[in-house]
Amino acid sequence: MIVDSHCHIFSKNDLTQDYRTASRLVKRFQDMPLPDKGAGSEKILRFMDHMLNYSAEHLFLKMRETYGEDYAAVPLMMDGTYVTHRAGEDFEKTSPLNRIGEQIRAPLAHIRGRVSEPNIAHGRKDLFARNFTTQVNELKRLKKAYPHNLFPFLGIDPRRNDDDLKGILMDLIRDRVGAGKTFSGIKLYTALGYSPTHPFLYSDDRKEKTLYWWCQRNRIPLTVHFSPTGFAHINDSIRIRGDVYYPDAGEIVPGEELYKGGIMKFHKKFWRHPFADLVEERQIKLNHPLLWRKVLETYPRLRINFAHAGGYRQVPLYLKGDPRGFWTRGALSFLSDYPQVRIDMSNFNNTLKGADMLQGFRENIYDKLPRSAKRRVLYGSDFYMLYLLEKELTLYFDRFCNYFGKEMDYVARENPMDFLN
Repeated sequence: MIVDSHCHIFSKNDLTQDYRTASRLVKRFQDMPLPDKGAGSEKILRFMDHMLNYSAEHLFLKMRETYGEDYAAVPLMMDGTYVTHRAGEDFEKTSPLNRIGEQIRAPLAHIRGRVSEPNIAHGRKDLFARNFTTQVNELKRLKKAYPHNLFPFLGIDPRRNDDDLKGILMDLIRDRVGAGKTFSGIKLYTALGYSPTHPFLYSDDRKEKTLYWWCQRNRIPLTVHFSPTGFAHINDSIRIRGDVYYPDAGEIVPGEELYKGGIMKFHKKFWRHPFADLVEERQIKLNHPLLWRKVLETYPRLRINFAHAGGYRQVPLYLKGDPRGFWTRGALSFLSDYPQVRIDMSNFNNTLKGADMLQGFRENIYDKLPRSAKRRVLYGSDFYMLYLLEKELTLYFDRFCNYFGKEMDYVARENPMDFLN
């Protein structure tokens, strides 16, 4: 059985009311006769087409066209509720009129006839709002329909335990994650605005029942985004709990000590800087390899996959000996030092000019690993985020089969199955 250990099946149903409004503008953009529909425009339109027009089940079946009937998908959720969340200081600085507007926007949406979405309730509490609830329910339905072909990971944001869940997030996780349950593991994406050592996740006391403690004790797999590219929190500041990487000192420090009131401010701003620069700053400060080294030192048996192994831009830098390739170097050091660490080769495309990145990874990294480490390298596509860089999943998978040959039996079959228990 082929196992795609890193994919996404976000659907049109997962979009919040605000994003649905935005989607109408995107559709207008799709219908416009662009003066130059170059490769970049084509990829963006293909990606948006999948996001806006297809259900989660359609996307799952679309993958099956490439892999065949005997395949399993590991769709990774993302809790994006806090992506635009303001730090308290930011909210206090807004005008009274805007603050009132923010407080009444949600009730107004209901008055205007927005269709209510199903909720997951714990007592009288609505545990997940808007798109997140829909993702959970869609995956629960799909898991029942395809129990042997779908192994979702629950995306969580530890700030929910501080905010709307008030200490009951762990109850939800225990109820939903594990053998025989909807979710097979946990997905973390710290650049969305939290530290890998947030107190819900981590404690210096190894006996304290944090999320990492629970996952390590129960052999629950985690996948974390591990690359300076991707997505990130887009506001100018956040309130941080836990450690952050401080570039000026080249070390990690407690965010609440480094920043007054725990308010972490970013230099790269959404409306003033390229989005890639904004993402990189947040990834470095909230997702740096030194932060994860601290996590692993405290939880050395944590079953954790460092997705992207630094990323397709990092691998060539690492292979050249360029110090900027430190994300890939970090991923490989974790693979060497900790026997339960995994790395995945998701979104390993060849869009960069020059040497073939996937060939370089196979010949100069994978082939040189000891067998014990090779058994912890996973194939992943990052479908359908892949469409931002690749034309089709079929071409991506065929290239892996070409370069890895018989090793695909390990990276795309045995290794992911072992990771998933």
